Amino acid sequence: MYDYKYDNVVVRFWTHRGEILSRERRREPVEYEIEDEYWVRTPDGLELQLVLGNPDFRFRKGDDLSVVYVGDAKGTNGLPAIVCNYSVSQSVVLTRPEWVYARLVPPRSHWMPALVTTVLSGIAAYFFGFWWGASAGLGFYLLLRVEAAKRKKRIIGGLGAHLEQLRERVPQDENRVDVSSVLARNL
Repeated sequence: MYDYKYDNVVVRFWTHRGEILSRERRREPVEYEIEDEYWVRTPDGLELQLVLGNPDFRFRKGDDLSVVYVGDAKGTNGLPAIVCNYSVSQSVVLTRPEWVYARLVPPRSHWMPALVTTVLSGIAAYFFGFWWGASAGLGFYLLLRVEAAKRKKRIIGGLGAHLEQLRERVPQDENRVDVSSVLARNL
């Protein structure tokens, strides 16, 4: 629904909207000292578990919210990325783009640059001598590493901008659906 695409990287985002049924405080720290476990019922009757470690963002029973999940290109491994609480008009980004990149973007193969560097070194060494071949191969390898670092930085920057854009856009999209259904009833 709100996919992020860059080159051959696809990170899928999807939304569940529902109402808070209950809240339970957990003392089993995973990444945070205290975690809150919420149960959310969607309009379809599906009950979802939402575990948050953000102490600044609390819900009450009956609050209306949307949770934007982030997952891999297949739409699996969904983890909460953004939470929008309509009852108090608050939305929070829960995940950092670096974490999304590390967790969901598949790493590129490392054997291809090594193979290309070796072939380039061999060709340059054959025509210009060993030292020129070694320095050409090393230079090309360093160039590939710099390009990989720039690509990673662009993807992380794009994911960060996409998360912020979704944080602002999701409440508007969800409310737009509600308004259209109200308008349809009045006709």
